[in-house]
Amino acid sequence: MPYLVKANIKLQHGDSKNLLGCVTSAKHLSLCLKQRMDSYPIGDFSQLVSLKVCTCSLEWYRLILSRAPKLRVLRFQGQENLLPSSYINDLKKCYSSSEDVQTQWERPSSVPDCLISSLETIEWIGYKRTEAENSELKYLRENSRRLLKTIIVSKYWETLHEEA
Repeated sequence: MPYLVKANIKLQHGDSKNLLGCVTSAKHLSLCLKQRMDSYPIGDFSQLVSLKVCTCSLEWYRLILSRAPKLRVLRFQGQENLLPSSYINDLKKCYSSSEDVQTQWERPSSVPDCLISSLETIEWIGYKRTEAENSELKYLRENSRRLLKTIIVSKYWETLHEEA
């Protein structure tokens, strides 16, 4: 299998299933997939240690999380923070087109291995304090046995930094 250190994927339309299947060997993955998940990516992310996802890709993050046993760093980033300011208007479409993914949260049926054994850092840039985001963050913090650091920057740019 080819060795891939870093992958940065921003895909508005296309075949995300096959694309993600090609990057399962990545150690560092940045992901912004705007389309809804209609099938699962192929393979495990057994080498993944760092995952950055835009908040319109949370369905994908949840799936990858359950397939990334070595994950140490998890970063969430609001769409406005992913590209240069000239693209902000286009990125705002992600909120409206994805119907703001963070309006609902459902507790996973099992705790992913990485939360129990390896996750050390959670960072959330663009945190909007929705009930769903609060539930997501609470779940991650309660189930991450090796968590050392949580960094939260709200949408309104007040920074909350907390050592576990």
